[in-house]
Amino acid sequence: MITFIVTLIIPPVVTVGVSLLTEPKTNEGARDNSYLLEHSPVQEASKL
Repeated sequence: MITFIVTLIIPPVVTVGVSLLTEPKTNEGARDNSYLLEHSPVQEASKL
């Protein structure tokens, strides 16, 4: 019975916790990636 409750409760808590922890980091990563794409050496070289 206890294991049944644990298996029901832990997965949602873990997924919510992980999503809360990783959400700001992924947003920053997306911003960094878009910045890198906009200012990539290839595009800078093609402008020259």
